[in-house]
Amino acid sequence: MKKGFFLLEALLACVLISLLVGAIMHYHAQWSLCHKKSLDRAKALVMLMTVIEQRQEQSKAKLEGYTIIQKKISVPAPQSSDGNRYPQAQCTQITAVWDTGAMSVVVGGYDEV
Repeated sequence: MKKGFFLLEALLACVLISLLVGAIMHYHAQWSLCHKKSLDRAKALVMLMTVIEQRQEQSKAKLEGYTIIQKKISVPAPQSSDGNRYPQAQCTQITAVWDTGAMSVVVGGYDEV
């Protein structure tokens, strides 16, 4: 009977160790995935800021794994309470698309599309 009790303890210890190792591996995998996603988002933000500030072409962005899409959008003209009408705002939506996601910004007064 004593031999069976030690075998049960050894089996329980193996199960607990395997659970601990599995939890550590799962935590590391989740951290790694989150880290990769945040790096992708950071690179996309840098790409968007480069396009906005330096007005670069789409071809340079495609080389780095990102596709830049620019689309004109118009915002309806506001009307004040005293009846004055203001000009319609012209904005541009710039979207950086990569294999696992996309990020967009809306910029006003951006002439090139």
